[in-house]
Amino acid sequence: MATITEYFKAGRSSDIHIKEKKKKKVKTDIAVEEVEVIDASTLELELLRGFDLDSRFGPCTGISRLERWERASKYGFDPPKEVRDIILLHSNETKYTESVWFGLKI
Repeated sequence: MATITEYFKAGRSSDIHIKEKKKKKVKTDIAVEEVEVIDASTLELELLRGFDLDSRFGPCTGISRLERWERASKYGFDPPKEVRDIILLHSNETKYTESVWFGLKI
């Protein structure tokens, strides 16, 4: 039986050729996602549309958003306070005061 030193001969360090590692270039390009900028009025209208389409607060046809909000609050359905604030802030603009179904003839 052979010993380990017979299989692996000791050598001088000068006999060992060490390959120099090449430096890898790291790509530093950062992927940038396009971000859609949404203004406050668009966000407000989306919130109001969501309120219109949420059946938990009762029907929304033939009634203003504020009337619907007040009715839902009166019966304890806890409508979002932000909806009421937006409606009152824009009380002279139909797109804020009336539901998405306003003016549609069915």
